[in-house]
Amino acid sequence: MLTNFEEQTHELKPEEKKLIPIITKKLNERVGKDRAMSSTYICSKIDYHLKYKLTKPRLRKIIHYIRVKNKIVFLCGTNKGYYIAKNKEEFEEWLQSYEQRIRSMLEVFEAGQKQLEFQDKYSQV
Repeated sequence: MLTNFEEQTHELKPEEKKLIPIITKKLNERVGKDRAMSSTYICSKIDYHLKYKLTKPRLRKIIHYIRVKNKIVFLCGTNKGYYIAKNKEEFEEWLQSYEQRIRSMLEVFEAGQKQLEFQDKYSQV
């Protein structure tokens, strides 16, 4: 669970865990970036067929679970949606993008740390 995002990142509920096999089955049909399935599409289909209101943040939590538990290998996600990389190169491209996003977040984190240090340094004067 993430601080200040508890509502979105709490552990999966039993009813959400029941969605994992359904989502993994559908994702397994989406091989290749050109076959990506959007989060809006996934959530709407879950709502329509299963009458369960799945939000995009909770879908991301399910996707996180699927990835870290290795339920699907080479599972990628872009602004176009989720898909399984069709080959190693496509997965490496996604992994590179993911690393770039992590580095960007680290830059913001490090800037925040410097701001705190600056504030502490000058508030004591």
